[in-house]
This record gives sequence, C-alpha cells and structure tokens, in this order.
Amino acid sequence: MRASSPAVPEIFRDPQRARENLKRVRPLLDVSEKTLFSLLVQLPDPDGSLDGLDRFTGSTPPEVLKYLSSRRASLHYLLAVFSYSAFLSETLLREPERIVRLHGDASLFRVKTREEMLAEFRAEPGAPLALLKHREYLRIVLRDVLQLASLSEVTLELSALADALVELALEASVAGMSAPPPTAFTVLSLGKLGGNELNYSSDIDLFFLYRSPGHMAGGVTHKEYFGQLAGRITARITASGDEGRVFRVDLRLRPEGRQGEAAHSLDQALAYYRTRAREWELQALVKARHTAGDPALAREFLQEVEPQVYRSGRERIEAQAAALESVRYARRAMDEELRRRKSHALDVKLSPGGIRDIEFLVQCLQRLHGGEDPWLRSSSTLFALQKLADKGWLGAADRAALSKAYHFLRIVEHRLQMDRDRQIHRLPENSGQLDLTARRSGITGVEGEAGRALMKELHQHMHGVSEIYSRVLRGARSAPRAPAAKRGFALETPFSTAESPDYPKLLRMLEERYPELYRTAEQTGERGRRNLERYLLAAAASPGGLGALEESPELIGRAAVLFEQSTFLSEMLIHSPQDIEALRDLPPAAVVAPELPLADFTDVFDKDAPHDPVFEHVAESGAPLAEKMAVLRRHYRRTLLRVEARSILEAVPVFETLEATSRLAEQAIRAAFRCATFGTRPAGEPSSFTVVALGRLGVREFDLASDADLAFFYSPVGGRANEPDPEAGVYWMRATTSLIEILSSHTSEGLLFTVDTRLRPRGREGELVESSRFVDEYFRLRAEPWEAITYMKSRAIAGDMERGTALLTEVQDRIGARFGHGPLAAEQLLDMRHRLEATATPQNFLKVGPGGYYDVDFVLTFLRLREARVFFSSLNSLERLDVVERMGQITARQAAVLREGAIFLRALQHALRLESGRTDNEVPLEGPAAAACLRLAERWFPESLRGRSLAEGVEEVMRDIREVFLQVFQA
Repeated sequence: MRASSPAVPEIFRDPQRARENLKRVRPLLDVSEKTLFSLLVQLPDPDGSLDGLDRFTGSTPPEVLKYLSSRRASLHYLLAVFSYSAFLSETLLREPERIVRLHGDASLFRVKTREEMLAEFRAEPGAPLALLKHREYLRIVLRDVLQLASLSEVTLELSALADALVELALEASVAGMSAPPPTAFTVLSLGKLGGNELNYSSDIDLFFLYRSPGHMAGGVTHKEYFGQLAGRITARITASGDEGRVFRVDLRLRPEGRQGEAAHSLDQALAYYRTRAREWELQALVKARHTAGDPALAREFLQEVEPQVYRSGRERIEAQAAALESVRYARRAMDEELRRRKSHALDVKLSPGGIRDIEFLVQCLQRLHGGEDPWLRSSSTLFALQKLADKGWLGAADRAALSKAYHFLRIVEHRLQMDRDRQIHRLPENSGQLDLTARRSGITGVEGEAGRALMKELHQHMHGVSEIYSRVLRGARSAPRAPAAKRGFALETPFSTAESPDYPKLLRMLEERYPELYRTAEQTGERGRRNLERYLLAAAASPGGLGALEESPELIGRAAVLFEQSTFLSEMLIHSPQDIEALRDLPPAAVVAPELPLADFTDVFDKDAPHDPVFEHVAESGAPLAEKMAVLRRHYRRTLLRVEARSILEAVPVFETLEATSRLAEQAIRAAFRCATFGTRPAGEPSSFTVVALGRLGVREFDLASDADLAFFYSPVGGRANEPDPEAGVYWMRATTSLIEILSSHTSEGLLFTVDTRLRPRGREGELVESSRFVDEYFRLRAEPWEAITYMKSRAIAGDMERGTALLTEVQDRIGARFGHGPLAAEQLLDMRHRLEATATPQNFLKVGPGGYYDVDFVLTFLRLREARVFFSSLNSLERLDVVERMGQITARQAAVLREGAIFLRALQHALRLESGRTDNEVPLEGPAAAACLRLAERWFPESLRGRSLAEGVEEVMRDIREVFLQVFQA
C-alpha cells in the first residue's frame, strides 16, 4: 500500500522521499503545490522528476528559478526532461540557463534543418561537438515527449544533427592537415543515418570516398592523404571528453568491411560493388546517401552504383534468389546472436517480428522490384512501405500493420535509449523498470499493469510482422514477377497471374467483354494509350471495376483526354482509379461522400458556396484525427482533380482555375485549423488567432504543386488587448504546429500541400506565431522592403478573419507610410528586382527572368504603393490591373500588354505543372516536348497570342512585359 498525505497525492512510488524533496524545493521555487502536482501527474516518472528538480533548485542561479516560477510551460519542460532522460538531466544541471533558452526557442515547434544547425554551431567555434549534440538533443527530446513532433520528424532531426556534426568534424580535420584536399572528398552514410532514421543512441555507419588516385607534392599519395583524413574525422567523432563521445562510428559497411581501406577512390569503390560485393552489402546501399563533404561526388557514386543495387532485365531474375537468400541469412544471424545472449528479454530490434525484420523485408522488396520501377527506391522505411503498397507489392492491410508496428517499436526503442544514452533494444526484466518504460511509451496503468500491457502490445505487433514477413517472402520466392495489382486483373481477364498482357491482348479482351471501352481505347492516341492501359489494369484490380466503367463510358472518354494531355492527372487516376467519378457531370455538381464512417452525410458540393460542406463536416466531427486527415486528403484530391480536369476539358480561363484551386486550399486550411483546435480552446477565448495567406495563395493564384505560404498571428482580447500573453502564445504555437502537421504530413492518402512559413516577420529567425502588437511594431519600424512587397499581398484566410483583416489593413498602412514614396519606392523595388533577375535559371525563367511574371507583380506593387493605398480583399493580378487602369496609373495599351502577358505566363506555367506535378520545370522551346506543351497551354492563351511557336510566344510576351516594366519605373 502507498502512503498518502494531503500534501502528497498518490502519484509517487516513494512518498516520504517526495515530501523531503518538496521541503527543499518549495522555498526556492515560487510555485504552488497544486501547480507542481498538476505538472508531475502528466509525466511517466513523477519521482524522478521531483528528484531532478530538487538537485536543480539546489544549484541553480536565482534568476533562472524566478523565470521558472513565472512561466509554467518552462517548468513543464524541465520536469519532462527529468522524467524521460537521466543523461540529459545532467546536461541541464551543468547548464541550468539552457532551460530558459529552450522555452524561448521557436524551433521547439518545428523541424530544424541541417543548415540551421550548422549555422548555429559555427557561431560557437571551439565548442565540443558532444556538448553541441547534447544541447540539440534536449530540444529534440522535448519535441518528442511533448508530442510536438512525429516519429519521422524526430528521426529526421537526429539524422540532420549527425550530418551537421560530421560536417564540422570534417572541417576541423581538414584544417589540421598539412595541405588542403587535392581532390573532391565526401562522406556517405548508410544504415539508420543513411535512411534519415537515426535513433537517440545509434552507431553511425560511414563510408569515406575521394574522387581519384594521384600524388601530392612531396610524394604523398591521395590514398595516404584521405586515409589520414578519414582517421582524423573518425577520431574526432568517437573520442571521449568531459561531455562523452559524439557518436560511435561503424565502418564495417565500407567495401571489404573491417579489412577495407579507410577511404576509397571512386573507381575503386565502383569496381568493388560491380564485381565483388556480397548481396547484403548491395542491400545496405538502399539507404546510402550524402552526409558531409562534396555532394556532387556522392551523387555520382550513388547514380553509378544504382544498377547493381536495383537489377533490371535478365539480371533482375538472377538477382532475386540472391536477394532473398541474403534476407534469410540475416534472419539466421540475428537468431544466432539472440541465442548467444544469456538474457531472454524481448529485443524490439532483433527478435523475430522486430524492427530489423521490417527494414530487411522492405529493402528486399525494393531490390526485387525497384529495378523495373525506380519510383520504389526510397531510403525511408515508412515511405517505402507506402510506395510498395501503392504499386501492389504489399497489400493495404499488410502495409498498415507493418507501418503501425514499426512506429510503435521505434517509439519503445527511443524510450529505452533516451534515458541513459545507451544503445539498448531489450526490454528491462525488472518489473518496475518495465512499468516505467511502458509509461514513457504512452501506456498507462497501475503498478505492474502498464508493463504487462506493453508486453502484450509488443507481442501482438511482432507476431503480426513475423506472419507478414514469412508470407510475403514466401510469395516472392514462388511468384516474384506478379505484383498484387496485376494478380487482381486475373479476376476479369484470361491472362495468367505471372503474365503482363501486351496492349493488343488487352484490346482483344476489351472488344469481347466491354465494346464501349474498346472503342475508346482504340481511338486513343499513342501517349494516352499507355496511360489508359495502366489505368485499366489498376481499375480491374477491384472486382467489377471495368464493368462499372462500361456503365458510364463518358467517364473513360473524358479520362482519355487527360491521359493524352497530363502526366500528373494520369498518375492521380492510376493511383486512385475510383476517383474517375470526379469527372462526372462537369462542372462539378455532386460530392463523392466520404468513405470513412464519420457520420451520415449526404450533402452536395456547391462550387459557389463559401464553405465546402465536406470540409465543414470533417472539421466538426468527433472522429479521430487520423481519420479526419484521411478524409480531408481524399476530398481535396478528388476536388482538385475535378477542377483541373475541367480546366482542360472545358478550356476554363486559367485565372478562373487558379481562383478555384485557391478557394479549395483555403477551405482545406480552415478545416485543418478547426481540426487542430477541436475541443482544446481555453475557456473564455483569451486571445484570437489568424492564419494569413501570402505568396500565390495570398493573391488567389494557387496552382498545382504550389506551397502554401502562411503566417500566424494572435491577438489578446478584452482588457488585455495590449498586454503580452505568454500562455496564449504557447497554446497557439502548439495549435499551429498541429495545423502544419495536418496539412503537410504524408499519410496513406498522400498530403494536402506543403506549408512554407519563411515569409513570417524576420523569416527563419522569427517566431512561428507572433503577437499582433509585435507585427504592427515590426512593420512600422523594422521590416525590410522585400517584406513590404510580400505583405502587400496578404489575406486572412482562417481563424478570426475580422481581427486578422483589421491587422493586415494596419500593416499595409504602415508599409505605405514607410515605402510608398515614388522615387524611393521605385529605387528600392528596382534594386530588388535586379537582384532577383540574377538568380534566374532555366527552371524559373518564366517567373524571375527579365519580362517574367515578377515584372508584372513588381509593376502592380509599385503602383499600389505609390498611389492606391487601399486594402484589397481579393488581389489576383487581373483584378489589380483593372484597378490601376481605372485610376489612370497606366495606359490602356500598357494594361493590355500586362494582362495578356500575365494570362500567357500563368497558362504556360499551369500547363507545365499539369504535365509533371512539379514547379521546377524548364520550358521546352523546341521539339516534340514543346509541341505537346503548346497543345495543352494554347487553349488558355489570349487569342492574339495563339498560332505561333512556343519559343516565339515566350520571346514576344517577355519582351513586351519588360518594355512596360521599364516605362512604369522610369516615369
């Protein structure tokens, strides 16, 4: 029985020790017992947290304790570290002010990149690498245990940190050499680091590569030089100091393993992998990537070695047996290692059904099929699982089970390792420690029950993985050439499961069974025919799929046009054949009801309604968040397909399509915002919050593959309207992080779109969420000219629209007052425009080059700054042109040139995106690619610009736009 006391609730294993700790802590920390207990009860180890707090308060400067007393969130962070990690607790005890910096660190709520870490580390030259690692671990662990980051984000940041520290070790090692490197040198990573899936206490598998052999002055060979450099890098990373070592380095995956040279030349390494490498060594290269040094050399090596990793043609057949044997050998080796151990504790990595089985199964399937389908090649285990399922090499249920098991096993592995920074994968045999591991892994229960629940869940996951592992590999041995999607085709075709029918055979089958589909297929052009064949195979994977199309032949007829015109839309339909229903009754009239059982919902979609009823329904549903995200993505995808198909089939003006796409994105963001805050808003609404659209979404010209440029502002309300509200800031920061995850995270249904927050005040240096008071002051006093341009195209799109619009009106008034002076505005904007021109490449020439879309945008921004200082709720380029023309700021001819040029450039960009689904497209100005692009884009061109080659049209439009640009700015 646990002792109880009015002052010590039954949350402690040792109540007497807790009382003694409280007696020492309370006089030093001005926090009520109620507040302290409310924080401790949320944590898996209240005893450990209070022990840590006792040690911390006894040796910490008073100003830090005062900070903790006045900011509950920072105290929560401190106690969380003490509850989860003994080794990081020591870091905080040595650097107590670190908790203050963590509380004010905006990157606690977002992913930090390798480049950001490197910039911070370089600003502190001489700091031990291990100290830098532990400081960054504090931030990552907090993001992890406070659920501010997903598993994928945690492993990505741990991997980025390792990359940054290896880069620093390389720089310091080169500085200590007698001469600079004589040729290019790179560090490749494999294993967990190579897959961007690093653990808290992983070895890092490295491989050192230099470009070519040779001799330096003094007779030193390149081999000797880079062997010494590799040794120095390894020594810096593995050496132990006051802070411990940085990482354990494993070099056994390099060519020849332990017997191999420290560094290899490019030709030497390629020759090894082409002639002598064993299958497990080739499999290891599935996760190889650049970590430090010259990225070009790393890319060259990986491109050259890829044909050995992923075999195609006859070599693929021969390599399949070897790849399968390699996986069986690895399983036998793991079993042997487990037998050698004296402990019988469950190992989440090596035991059957553990992490390693999932990783090896995925890598094996990638090697079996990635030679024929490069899309399957991915170093990420979870991403590769999804790709294998998409292509039919794994069933949907198997993918879901493997993904869920992998996620849970990695969480448990992290909780085991983050405590004492030890590379362990075995569950503790002590029942108390097992309970603690369970609670740290998110499993609740009284003493003894949590540990038993953890073991039960682990056994269920690992048993399921073992069953799938055996079944899939057994199937791969017996029928290695038959993906699941094609096996399903046998339900409706006379072809065997091992046979991939050619198109004439498919046509004969369609002619016999589905004559209407046959007529459509026979009339489809060569390009569309290839996509149509792939679509029909995918549709036939569901029983009755082809029969359903026969009942609605107009759907396949419309789809055939898309198959001919757009690779991107073709892939959308092939990936989700049922989405062909989106082509019914264009323009859209009826919504495809959500498949998930959120509730009975039969409302219709009205494209003119201010709110999409499906998004509305999802936002208000009490369903689990994962279920909401799936429906949001599915409905967004289908609606986007409808909008883009209509733009092709009915030649809808391009700005109308961009308006529809923007409206769709806004509605998705509003629904995601309501999902992120569902049931969590503090009572009394202490503050309001606004999501602000910038960039292409700000001007309602959002297109396929556009990032959503967003900023987030909150405003205290009521009597505290002009007071800072730290607690509100913390709440809205968490809500924003959740909103971004809902919008941008990859799921089995894909993602909505990527969110870019770099246009917030102060850019990457700024807070993710800013108060309205700060925003107003910033634009009044400190904003740069480029920020002024950005925020002249801002709109409130979610949250408190009224307060957000009022704030943006004030901001634009501030911008007008600071920058809206004719000559000064012209000078600043011209300087900015010229600097942007210098960044022009073939991929962004339509936007950045002289006469590109930026010229139109800068003209409109300048005219608005100079004279038309009014807030526009709708800001697309054609509407702005109408305003400035009516006000007499430009002539009718100038307006016509800019209007036709804007339509031409947006239409051409839209066509390029429809083809590839990407933004980084180089315009094909000649040859078949140019002709195909012109056929698609010309339907949206102004009448005066049709009937000429693409090269002539681009040259004329950009020349005329630049002429008007110079006239306006020189006036």
